Amino acid sequence: KTKAGAESLVLLLGVVCFGAGLSANLRLSPVAVCFLMGLVIGNLPGVDRGMLGETLSKIERPIYLLFLLVVGAVWDVRDATGWVLMLIFVISRFAGKWVGTLVGARVESYSLEPAVRRSLVVAPMGALSLAVVVNAQILYPGGWISWVVTAVVAGAVITEIIGQRTT
Repeated sequence: KTKAGAESLVLLLGVVCFGAGLSANLRLSPVAVCFLMGLVIGNLPGVDRGMLGETLSKIERPIYLLFLLVVGAVWDVRDATGWVLMLIFVISRFAGKWVGTLVGARVESYSLEPAVRRSLVVAPMGALSLAVVVNAQILYPGGWISWVVTAVVAGAVITEIIGQRTT
């Protein structure tokens, strides 16, 4: 079983690296191409989805930490405009989630307890938003993209800190 797990890990990482490299070489979005490849691999007949999920859960955290290393490498911390944009982004994100939970509370089928609503409002951002802005930075370097990268990366850090403090 270990051999099959190791082989599936090597195959999975090889397919993802091939897809990301090929898409970047063709000036396509590596995030979108790898997403589509994941859909295809996950829906292939004969694929042991249990072993695939187990393999992905084992490598998720190390890959996420490597991804954060790449994000830190492309992030220009000195970008003052991005920090102002980050404040607007974080405030509007919290306000939008707060309004959404209030509207949902008025509809009986979406009504949640106050503690659950609060946890939804302060939930941290996922890795997909970071992946999208890094992808945009790689595909379209320069210009105002660096502002957006600063806003999203710093916003992710701030929302993570706020989420940890309030829960």
